Amino acid sequence: AVPRTALFFAVFMIIYTLQISNITFDKIESTKFLKGSSLFLLVFIGFLSFETWKVYALHHTIIEREKTYDLNHGKDVVVDAIPESAVPFAYTFVDISTDSAFWVNKCVALNYELKTVRTKEN
Repeated sequence: AVPRTALFFAVFMIIYTLQISNITFDKIESTKFLKGSSLFLLVFIGFLSFETWKVYALHHTIIEREKTYDLNHGKDVVVDAIPESAVPFAYTFVDISTDSAFWVNKCVALNYELKTVRTKEN
């Protein structure tokens, strides 16, 4: 959440600075504004594309986990952990842990009718 918060704060600070400054928008050169806006848009679209790819990869990993859960009813299940780097920027994601007594692990085990579920230890 820290990078996301910092990004939002920075955007609002830029907006605030532009509002209180003495810049009049009729003096902005249209070609510079167009080039700057286009560059910002391209960078923003690139960032969103990268994050969308991460969402797809995370979704695929979760689907594979669900298949493993469905095939192992009533058993102890151990799966690979999802690294924080695989979670998209705008997502809040709590993965199961190596401790099968962790509340998220218990909820997943209960939902998929597993004896226990945990991630592999590194």
